[in-house]
Amino acid sequence: MLMKKIKALIGLAFVLLTFSAATNANANLITNGSFELPLIATNGYVREAPDSWTTGSNPGCVVNGTAFGFSPANGIQFYDLGNTSAYTLSQTIDITTAGQYQLAWSASSTSYSSKFVTQYSVTFDGSTTTFTPGYSPYYGGSWASNSLSFDLAPGLYTLTFASLTNIYFDTCLDNVTLTLTPSSVPVPPSMLLLGSGLVGLTWVRKKFQK
Repeated sequence: MLMKKIKALIGLAFVLLTFSAATNANANLITNGSFELPLIATNGYVREAPDSWTTGSNPGCVVNGTAFGFSPANGIQFYDLGNTSAYTLSQTIDITTAGQYQLAWSASSTSYSSKFVTQYSVTFDGSTTTFTPGYSPYYGGSWASNSLSFDLAPGLYTLTFASLTNIYFDTCLDNVTLTLTPSSVPVPPSMLLLGSGLVGLTWVRKKFQK
């Protein structure tokens, strides 16, 4: 009977550890990363900053549905960053756990040709990288998936997207996420306590078997 209880507890501990690691790793630290707020009228758009984000002197557009001729990469809205260096989009993130993080997002363009896409930069943790958005014939809508990895210590970090070149067609963003990679997820103290308890139960079981 005691052995069955111990096995059940070990199984429960394994499930809890797995669930805890998966939950912490999958938690997106970006707020409103799919630009669902403010909610815009169906297939409409407004020129303003998305909730929880700040923009440069010229805000881009929060776009709902197919207002620009193509669908969002995630959810029902996306953000049109713009097409000149005056357009930026930023958010500051509070990192509380040290580890390796993955920054991921999708980018498209209102362009119908690779000749007319507007490149953009991503600045985070002191580094800046240039990217080219996706595009597709007839009016944009091909979303390119992108990601970067960072080893971060606890602290405040600002993520900034910036349009670079002066081309008529705009760069669009969607589904921005920042997540702690599973291998970096620490074991919660409560799980360590449970593990210690199981070790104790195993010792008691062996004691009774003698």
